[in-house]
Amino acid sequence: MDSAILLSFHTVLPRALLIGMGVVVQFISIPVEMDASFNKALPLLKNGYLEKSQYAAAKQILRAAALTYVAASLAGLLNFWRWMQVLRK
Repeated sequence: MDSAILLSFHTVLPRALLIGMGVVVQFISIPVEMDASFNKALPLLKNGYLEKSQYAAAKQILRAAALTYVAASLAGLLNFWRWMQVLRK
């Protein structure tokens, strides 16, 4: 095997793993955030913190907060893909 290819492989792989682990952690946090928003925060808010007329708005706000994690995960995945393109050159 050519030493330049081997050197490239040994430098690209750790970088890819490092960036990839961040993406994995972001995707793992999505269900945790959904649970925190809808199974923990919403019932807490409904038990005395909000009036019934405010439930729909609170649910929309919690959904938007949870979707920021989805957007961040997708942005991280695109960033990972872009870096893999850069590192392969």
